[in-house]
Amino acid sequence: MRFYIKVAVILFMATRVIPVMANGNNVQPVCTEKGALSGKDSNQSALIGAWKMVKFETGTGEELKEIPYTGQLIITDAGTLSAQASNPDKTVPDSAYTVNGYEALYGDIKIDDVAGRFILTVNSALASGLIGQKMERAFHLTGNKLELSPVDKGEGWRVTYERYR
Repeated sequence: MRFYIKVAVILFMATRVIPVMANGNNVQPVCTEKGALSGKDSNQSALIGAWKMVKFETGTGEELKEIPYTGQLIITDAGTLSAQASNPDKTVPDSAYTVNGYEALYGDIKIDDVAGRFILTVNSALASGLIGQKMERAFHLTGNKLELSPVDKGEGWRVTYERYR
């Protein structure tokens, strides 16, 4: 019986998973707004990929203070975003985004590379009050560095990521 299960798993991997991993053409790209040209394909955003958090700042205006967060951001060509971030200080009070110093969320993303903005519709989150919200974010991409900030400056934060290599 175990032999047949192993064979079934191998066949599934060989026919379903490996071709998708090996050939990006089997996956639908995230389309950017009309006229946006970025990434390897004119219909694929340069944001697609895995990003490591290198700096998190919070505050108002230009008075931003760095906090030693760690985390990552993953944007897929299937049109999804997932983010995780952790504050090493677990004594900080919970916020709209965090529980016990940790943030995790996932959702559908619509990217406008020309405007340097995206809208995330939150499908799941550790802080359940975020579920169903639409979050508009501004981004600036320079080489392998990605800077995100809220469009609403009243939220008071900025985060910098570096593309994983």
